[in-house]
Amino acid sequence: DKQIANEASVYFRPSLDPSLFLIYAQAREEADPATLEPAIYDVLERIISGDIDEREIRKAKNQIRVEVIKDLKDNSGRTELLGAYELMAGDWRRVFSTLAKVEAITKEDVQRAATACFHPDRRTVVTLVPEAGQ
Repeated sequence: DKQIANEASVYFRPSLDPSLFLIYAQAREEADPATLEPAIYDVLERIISGDIDEREIRKAKNQIRVEVIKDLKDNSGRTELLGAYELMAGDWRRVFSTLAKVEAITKEDVQRAATACFHPDRRTVVTLVPEAGQ
């Protein structure tokens, strides 16, 4: 909304061990980088409070569906995807039930997960600022 970032993205990779949910944002050249962190917290608080746009949930579900289907299109993708499910979920066949489970995710599920994962005490923040002249 504030147009302070060139880009913002999130990254999560499932793992057998505890893992990180990364949130990345790059400030626009004319923006103060210090404004990004509070803006990200504002978005997280809106999600935790239940202010979640159903279109965003639909968009995320569609992105997951596209990624799974894309991975199943060729031998390399199938091998990686099925191997990951065998390792992480204990059964490669679970890949075929994943899309139905993703489709069943509700706004309340997202809110519950955000409340559990994005508590301020669980954050590690790294801010990279280029040196003058770079």
